[in-house]
Amino acid sequence: MENAKGKRIKRWFYEMTGTVKNITVSRAFGFIRAGNKDYFFHRDDVGESWDMLVDKYERKDVVHVEFDPTESRKGPRAENVIVTL
Repeated sequence: MENAKGKRIKRWFYEMTGTVKNITVSRAFGFIRAGNKDYFFHRDDVGESWDMLVDKYERKDVVHVEFDPTESRKGPRAENVIVTL
């Protein structure tokens, strides 16, 4: 399995799960709600699953994701976002 930046990752789980709160498709970013925090993510953090994520979101489906939480200079950020079924 590869992350959005093409790096090989070997693991069976991600650190957090959450749901997509909103997406701004034209600017290729969105927010994930996990617990009581919102995590920013960019299209590059999702990789090939971006189209599936947007499709599910636009159909008003609840989009569940797994991701690695990190801190950026602007606040909480989600990396290695995977859409779960």
